[in-house]
Amino acid sequence: MEQSSAFLPSGQPVRVFCRNASEDLYHGLLLQQRAHGQGKRIFQMILSLVLAAAMLVSWLLDRTYTMGLFLGLVCIALFLMILLLPGYIMRHTAQMLAEHCKELEFQVFENGALVFDGLAADALPSEETAVYEDAEMFLFETKSHRVYPMPKRNVEPLDLKILKDFFKEYPAFYPFADAGGGR
Repeated sequence: MEQSSAFLPSGQPVRVFCRNASEDLYHGLLLQQRAHGQGKRIFQMILSLVLAAAMLVSWLLDRTYTMGLFLGLVCIALFLMILLLPGYIMRHTAQMLAEHCKELEFQVFENGALVFDGLAADALPSEETAVYEDAEMFLFETKSHRVYPMPKRNVEPLDLKILKDFFKEYPAFYPFADAGGGR
């Protein structure tokens, strides 16, 4: 675990204890992907479909051009991989993380957070941590893209208001509306 020696907590912490299920971790990974944008992935899917259509049309115009048929099918397979593989990888990653990271304790301060996983602590200074919020959770992401989900169901209503006030002062706080959003 990474430990930042420069992080000195200030103020009273808000303590939150979380038991993470694989569904919470999967939702956190989806939120992280959504936060970083899916523009490249959508562009790649559109490009693969356009190339597939071009190759299949060239094959239809000249049936002896079997390379066009082959490349069209390869582009369709590429489209399906780009569409389905990230979700599969995130589900598998969430299951693996759930086995090793079942319980987290957060101590959130005005200028950062400490996360305890039972073995060690991670210091998350506000300048080096992005915090994403949606209707179900807060997600802390470090510079090394390590994520710590904090489901809102584990947070007391009064603490939820205090946390939102803390996070508004963080340099990288991204609340998501139900319709979408991101950086």
